[in-house]
Amino acid sequence: SMLYVGALVFGMGVCYFWPTMLGFVAENVPKSGAVGINLMGGVGMFAVSLYMIFMGGHYDKFLAEKLPAGASLAEYSAAAPGTEQARQLAQAQAAAGPEILNTTLVLPIILIAAFSGLVIYMRGRKRLEVLTPVVS
Repeated sequence: SMLYVGALVFGMGVCYFWPTMLGFVAENVPKSGAVGINLMGGVGMFAVSLYMIFMGGHYDKFLAEKLPAGASLAEYSAAAPGTEQARQLAQAQAAAGPEILNTTLVLPIILIAAFSGLVIYMRGRKRLEVLTPVVS
């Protein structure tokens, strides 16, 4: 289904993005060395942790909107399987999932714009010429 296609595209994007960012840091900030490359990984993991907190809150909000008015998310989550509350929670989860994915789509659009700007900036920047010593 399209979910697998999306996961495949995401995986290919990550496989391209990660080594590209490491190469960018190594090439453009060479004095940072291993610390610079490790900082790239740390910043990425920190960003994902913040993203998960933010999107988790949105997902809970979407779930609460899909449940009946005055319903407690904790109460519905603790409902026994097969009950009306469990069925309503499953329906709410099925409806909230696509909404959170639509909200998540904003992040790649922002990143595409940011990295496109970085490409344009880097192409317009004057490059330093690498001088190699002549050995006789």
